[in-house]
Amino acid sequence: MIRIARSFALCATFLGAVTLSGCKQGLNDRCQVTSDCDDDLICVLPVGGTPQGGGVCLTTGGQDMANVQDFSAPTDLAGID
Repeated sequence: MIRIARSFALCATFLGAVTLSGCKQGLNDRCQVTSDCDDDLICVLPVGGTPQGGGVCLTTGGQDMANVQDFSAPTDLAGID
């Protein structure tokens, strides 16, 4: 009877892991690469960040992401009078 209970628990754990692995991250959720995010979102890493450090899923809003700035980083005001 214990063997059957262990087998059931193992199967339930495996199925839960398989089910959750198919979920994609939503807006502002943590990601490491764009494939972690929902189809209409991209993974944006902080300036100088790495995929291992992670980023967040954001929408492009139909704009070119090459021109988007990271406003969470402090602004260097050394050159402003």
